[in-house]
Amino acid sequence: MGNPLISPKICWIATRCSFNDCQAEQISREGIQTVFPKHNPSCFLSKIIRRLSVLTNIRVSYWSVDSHFDISSFDIIIVKKHPLLLKYINGNLGIIKNSAKIIVWDENACKGDTYDFCGGSDKRMLFFSFDKRDSTRFHLHYINSFSSVRLPALVDTSLIVENCDVIFVGSTDEYRNNKIDQCFSAIKKLGFSCKKVIIPNRMSIPYQKYLAYFLSGKVILDITREYQFSPTLRPLEGMFLGRKVLTDCVETINQPYFRESNIFLVQSLMKDPKSFIAFINKPLVAIPQSDWCDFDTKGWVAKLIREITINE
Repeated sequence: MGNPLISPKICWIATRCSFNDCQAEQISREGIQTVFPKHNPSCFLSKIIRRLSVLTNIRVSYWSVDSHFDISSFDIIIVKKHPLLLKYINGNLGIIKNSAKIIVWDENACKGDTYDFCGGSDKRMLFFSFDKRDSTRFHLHYINSFSSVRLPALVDTSLIVENCDVIFVGSTDEYRNNKIDQCFSAIKKLGFSCKKVIIPNRMSIPYQKYLAYFLSGKVILDITREYQFSPTLRPLEGMFLGRKVLTDCVETINQPYFRESNIFLVQSLMKDPKSFIAFINKPLVAIPQSDWCDFDTKGWVAKLIREITINE
């Protein structure tokens, strides 16, 4: 990556949606160029052009990107794991610097027993996962999830719905539904109100509205996927939005931002429901910056650069 005293030139590549737009806005504040490649659909004419480009050795792009974006100029390319984005990267390997690092960031846990590298086998690629168990199982690099200390500024307060004590926001399956219902049953018996907002996909609504739902509850219920080990976004969103979190992710208690007054385990609720009363009535505890900085955008980028340097 060259002289460590010189800041590397970094770009962030993602698909277009409200969540990624908000994330990119925070990323760009750190001097990182963000881009959303759009794949041009295949058609008969494009197939002819593709064939001619092979015969004439003239490179033709099937992607629409910002005209000011030059992928060949970057030292670190961070791409959110997605089959189409990996296709875009693989199609541009010839012009990406030999010394560049291509970071493939996977923010989802792997459901099966095999990991899909989406054809990414170039030696410049480093696959990173937020999930420690996946990192161990599939020999990936590990780095925690991240959010933003600026999260409250993103919320559209006009979208806040009726208040409740405990709120779940997100997609569900049979496993999650059963756990949500068990939690709500125990909580309602204690006299607290609960609300479940089902959103098939975080990407399907404006992220500002997603966050507004969180602010409608005193406590955010976080039920992880059955195959997930490490905490994802909800504990971070709760911390930066000033909300308590009830989570079934035991690994959360090992995070530097964990405080008993702020985060409560579902397992403790089910073992001793009345202990939840003491938790919800405790005031939130402020978390010092030293304990959340690696989970904020700025600190996360700095940590990623350190990890890349270690792995050189």
